Amino acid sequence: MLISIFRVFVLYLLVILVMRIMGKREIGQLQPYELAITLIISELVTLPMEDNAIPLLDGVMPVLTITLAQVTLSYLTTKSQWFQDFISGKYTIIIENGKMMQKNMTKQKYNITELLEQLRMNGVTKIDDVEYAILETSGQLSVILKAPKRPVAAEQMLVNTEYEGLPINIILDGKIVKENLEDAKLTIQDVEKRLKEDELDVEDVFFANIDAKGEYYIQKKELEG
Repeated sequence: MLISIFRVFVLYLLVILVMRIMGKREIGQLQPYELAITLIISELVTLPMEDNAIPLLDGVMPVLTITLAQVTLSYLTTKSQWFQDFISGKYTIIIENGKMMQKNMTKQKYNITELLEQLRMNGVTKIDDVEYAILETSGQLSVILKAPKRPVAAEQMLVNTEYEGLPINIILDGKIVKENLEDAKLTIQDVEKRLKEDELDVEDVFFANIDAKGEYYIQKKELEG
């Protein structure tokens, strides 16, 4: 009996440690590969909990191996945009400027009923109020209302609004996202010139994007140590 309690306690602490290593996320925010790893770990831990004949080490080692794999994948996704897209996929625009993107919905097997339900959960009842609805890689729907329809609506204050578009990511963790430069109508030289205004090199930048007005958002890397 005491052996069983000890085994459960050790495995419980192991799972807590693994969850801390994987990071603080809610289930709905997990990427597909992270969810798969979480399910595998829960199954691996259950077996030695239920059967004392299975050596405790046989339950611990697979969990540690899976955790190492997860940490490695997470590290690679932060360093390589291509690898992140390969593992997690890309976000999909479901609504653009009040219009449902039917081909994208079909591709993602996302039906109208699901879309309307998610819009209601975001406090939206009219599709034409939506500037963008984006199906994130985690499966969650992000909803961006048109400017006049946002809280404390600009139209109620008789304020003219402009089309904002969607900001384009141009630097991720010290690397220029070259495939996005064409969409932003920029060259590498344009980006480097803008960074020089702040006395920065590309390697110094943690994240940068540009909006439809041509305004940059730039965040420097934090110093280590």
